[in-house]
Amino acid sequence: MESIPPTPAEKYLALTQTPGQVDRAELETIYDRLNPVSPKFLDGEWSIHLLDTGHPAQAIAEDGLPLVRTLFTLEETEKNKVRQVKFHGIGACAVIFDGEDRVDRFRYVNESTVAATNEYKPYYRDAGVLHFYLTRVGG
Repeated sequence: MESIPPTPAEKYLALTQTPGQVDRAELETIYDRLNPVSPKFLDGEWSIHLLDTGHPAQAIAEDGLPLVRTLFTLEETEKNKVRQVKFHGIGACAVIFDGEDRVDRFRYVNESTVAATNEYKPYYRDAGVLHFYLTRVGG
């Protein structure tokens, strides 16, 4: 009997449980196969978790994580210009922050998990995006 190959969401969830550094190319391939989320889906309170890809901003982001919990409200997402955009040629929901050259992009994993990337060119330069994911608080 043939086994059913794992879905991109299942592969992504497996990477979130991988101890240590994950392969960036594999992560980006899986991320690109996930579906976009709508701005309305992000409404609520989320916890942030980093995926270790060896990104140069990893250590700084890890230091700040204990202080961060993200709350998306529809009013806030409208203020920060939540848009549907293309990233690697695939749709994504993005938060574009006013006054910053920073973009967070989100893709659907399941009802309580969202895959995300952060691009902040003035700081990251050519290092690519920082990968992280959100888990719904109470979900």
